[in-house]
Amino acid sequence: MAPTWSLMVATTMVFNLVQPAFGSWRMSCSVAQMSRIAEAGGEVSPNGGMAVCYLGRGMDAADSTLAAPFPKGLRFLSGNNNARSYDANTMTYGNETYPSVPVANRVTFACVDYNNPRPETHYMSDTNCPNGMRAQITFQSCWDGVNSYKNDQSHMAYLYGIDNGICPPTYPILLTVLFIEVPYAVVDIIQDGGKFVFANGDETGYGFHRGDVAACSLNFLNTPPLPYPGNDHYKSLGCYTEPTDARALTGNSYSSTTDMTAEAYIGFCAGSIYAAVEYASECYCGSDLNSGSVPAPPADCAMTCSGDLWEVCGGSRRINLYQRN
Repeated sequence: MAPTWSLMVATTMVFNLVQPAFGSWRMSCSVAQMSRIAEAGGEVSPNGGMAVCYLGRGMDAADSTLAAPFPKGLRFLSGNNNARSYDANTMTYGNETYPSVPVANRVTFACVDYNNPRPETHYMSDTNCPNGMRAQITFQSCWDGVNSYKNDQSHMAYLYGIDNGICPPTYPILLTVLFIEVPYAVVDIIQDGGKFVFANGDETGYGFHRGDVAACSLNFLNTPPLPYPGNDHYKSLGCYTEPTDARALTGNSYSSTTDMTAEAYIGFCAGSIYAAVEYASECYCGSDLNSGSVPAPPADCAMTCSGDLWEVCGGSRRINLYQRN
């Protein structure tokens, strides 16, 4: 019997429990006084670890949404270490139905300010970020089905929209969309007279990149759990923001720093139109969604549940939102 996959909005990897699923190299981000760069002066900016999200998105060239497991030994790199400006000429696959976009859109930066949300950019446009800065990158998810590695990365291709869309006809194998983000506590560094620079010397952010190696056991990848049977009356709407100075849902609520799980918060909100979980431990229910609550990047909702390290339960001022069918 073929394995049955559960479609999830995103998952966060726990290295010591999933075995060495992926190996990633992370650049450290530092801030240095401009006058001291030549003297190698500076201070390393603290980072909040790394969130690795596996997103169930896209279609292969035959319009199927079924993603294949990462083949053992597959290696691929996303980003360009030498980039120092925006490349508007190198495009993804596209046609009249699926328009192409610049490949450079794979890299984004989020200057996080919960009181004054700002649009994401493809370079470090602003590092004065009250709630931290996130460096983010999306990987290719279309494989040629033959080569485990090529130096020019031509064995892999992006979906036409980078993080969603369809694979090119010459890349028939759809893989899970891999999205990585690294948060930096830029507010912990005195910025007067200085600037942020990555360890590769990049002061722009255009050169942000990642490399990954698929090393999971194929037996592990081919034996996923069956879909959870208790939540079929609620559907996931994804990650949403909390409105400024308000709550997205104003019905019943409770919190638990030890026992919050998907089963618990869905069960608590049974009968409500909406159910949500936030900050690993807070459950909210309601019949109406505040209009100030808007979709947020999936990686914003990457906190593990207080009662189950294998589940995600929102984030800081971010909710995993569910709606009753």
